[in-house]
Amino acid sequence: MIKKYVLLILLTWLIFNPSGSAPARQTVGMEDSSSSMTVRAVMDSVTNRFDLIRDYMVIVRITVRMPGFRMPQKRVDLAFKQPDKIKVETTGFAVVPRTGLTMAPGEIFGNLAEPSIAGQDTLDGRVHWLITSPVHPDSLMFQPGRRGRPEPERPRVRLWIDSQHWVICRMEAYADTTRFVTVNAEYTEVQDHLWLPAETEFTFMFPENLRAQTGRTTPRDMDPDMPGMENFSPEQLAGSTGYVHLEFTHYRVNTGLSDRFFEREQ
Repeated sequence: MIKKYVLLILLTWLIFNPSGSAPARQTVGMEDSSSSMTVRAVMDSVTNRFDLIRDYMVIVRITVRMPGFRMPQKRVDLAFKQPDKIKVETTGFAVVPRTGLTMAPGEIFGNLAEPSIAGQDTLDGRVHWLITSPVHPDSLMFQPGRRGRPEPERPRVRLWIDSQHWVICRMEAYADTTRFVTVNAEYTEVQDHLWLPAETEFTFMFPENLRAQTGRTTPRDMDPDMPGMENFSPEQLAGSTGYVHLEFTHYRVNTGLSDRFFEREQ
């Protein structure tokens, strides 16, 4: 079994090399929130609902559309157990976006340094709480800034929280005024009032001056000889948009998965 978490590297690479101009905001129905609902109450509601799902197994089909990168649609078997155990199995090579793969609130909220409620937004006919926050420095894989260049502004995150189902439906990561990663998730009811992702799409916006920003021919720690990377180069990514689409089917929820099941294979 081969496990690859390539998009985690791509995401980190973009976080510390933002540039360009921000796309227009894609929100509708923004309104000032006069409710007494606190950001802690919203986050606790999401966490408490998700904690009712003790474990699950699911089949994930992954489709990648990214310039210079080639990978056929792949099937991945994913298992999750509270609070943060994950097992991913596939045959051959697969690109798996570690961050946001399960949409587990503990992982996502743990990255927020100073969360606050920015208001409410209506998506797909339902009211969502909008949370914004800078990213916590301790959550970063490596420190931003490179020799001879000023350290960029700390990345920020926006989260859209469904106030009916208490799930995270949308995430945006941005720095300065540049949005560089968007995650949209649609959910299915796996048990009464318990929701897990049915489809998730990651959208990566690559800056125009990619090589100038990074000074590299490939992202940090990304092996140019790995499968699918034969024609990869920043020139092809610069100014482009990449997509990773995940489709989740055949959920098995709260079956009592053991800790031993998640032990790393030798």
